[in-house]
Amino acid sequence: MPKSEQEQILSRLTTISKLLAMQVVREEPTREGQVDLLDAAGFSAREIGDLLGIKPGTVATTLFNVRKKGKVKGTPTREGRK
Repeated sequence: MPKSEQEQILSRLTTISKLLAMQVVREEPTREGQVDLLDAAGFSAREIGDLLGIKPGTVATTLFNVRKKGKVKGTPTREGRK
């Protein structure tokens, strides 16, 4: 069964989004920085894990540690974000 035009567009946009995300984190030398940048861009822990080849739990732990250290590159405050 062929994909609908909307499904094809969504699939291509998802691919473009992933490619752009990888370009953004490419120049960030640390895993913490990469995770933080992708989180600030709105990616979920699962999406970040898929992009970086790590588990979502590792992403959550990394974000916790980044926030604990106060090294947040995204929004000025992230309280209340889930």
